Amino acid sequence: MREFFPESDFGVDPLVPNKEQAIWLINEVGICHAALGDLQEASNYLKRVSRKVETEEWWIEAATSRTNLAAVECLLGNLSKAGEDAVAAEGSAARAPRSSNRQRLLTRAAAIQGWVMLWRGDANQGVTLFENADQRSGGADVVDWQTSAEGIRYGDAVPRQN
Repeated sequence: MREFFPESDFGVDPLVPNKEQAIWLINEVGICHAALGDLQEASNYLKRVSRKVETEEWWIEAATSRTNLAAVECLLGNLSKAGEDAVAAEGSAARAPRSSNRQRLLTRAAAIQGWVMLWRGDANQGVTLFENADQRSGGADVVDWQTSAEGIRYGDAVPRQN
């Protein structure tokens, strides 16, 4: 990844032909930091991406980055911020052009809201939000949904429900 950034400096935008590629690379740096357990650094990159895509009104990318940010904030224990990001992800997904991708983003946004509620200790509300995500999946992508990170979290949440 470093080869795309001037002097390997992740603090500046990468040297790529267009903004979409630059945003994707910055998002990937954030995801890599999260995978390596450096959640605070991941949060910083994902916030940076969220600001850029929201300024450009790229709602598909905004929904994706806010969903990723909500998951990282949850893991950091910043549950209020995670909840705000999850709601923002849904708002961005709702503003995205109508497509199957939009439906997937709405599903992910509902699921991440359910995950936040689980972390807050409200399993009933969490399961309700996961069920909403399950319904939004439309059944067409049920295997993809059930094997996604969000679907797995849903399966984990059901036994916790009162």
